[in-house]
Amino acid sequence: MPHYTQDLVSKYGFVYDDTYSIIDNFKTLAISQNWKKKSMSYKQERKKFIGEMVVDQFWEQFGGRKENLHMWKELCALAIGDYESNPIPTSIRQCKAMLQGTNVNIVDLVEAKRVGKAKVQPVFKSAQALRQYILRSNKIFSKDKAKMNPLLQMFLIEVFGVGGEGKRKPKEKETVEA
Repeated sequence: MPHYTQDLVSKYGFVYDDTYSIIDNFKTLAISQNWKKKSMSYKQERKKFIGEMVVDQFWEQFGGRKENLHMWKELCALAIGDYESNPIPTSIRQCKAMLQGTNVNIVDLVEAKRVGKAKVQPVFKSAQALRQYILRSNKIFSKDKAKMNPLLQMFLIEVFGVGGEGKRKPKEKETVEA
């Protein structure tokens, strides 16, 4: 059992249900704790819950070793889909090149892998479209948590403080959230 899941059990008596999505598990927890949707505790706990669960599940599903070609290939398959229009990558460099500019929400990426989908949905045509989706869906993942895992860093975009542009920041991995 991942460490945050253990914390939930000890703190709230809450048992994470693997058959539910991360968001649905949080809704169940919020109801059990009587957190109101617009309250500060709801917002703070939701942000923490999503961040911790995505990190735990990403590490379980993909690990964090940036030199693991198998994991890079899995990320490519999940984020890009089938290889009909793209050749199967044979190196980490090719995987990174294929993933460059791929606009997917990190929460959705983890959920897609968890439920066994062949490809994450939705995939956005631009960082701006992804940014709007993130803000609308409130599926926000902490950039600080993403920076802890080199595989996650590929999917970071600027969300806040971009003046509506929602640009991908090349090589600058600390100012980004997804």
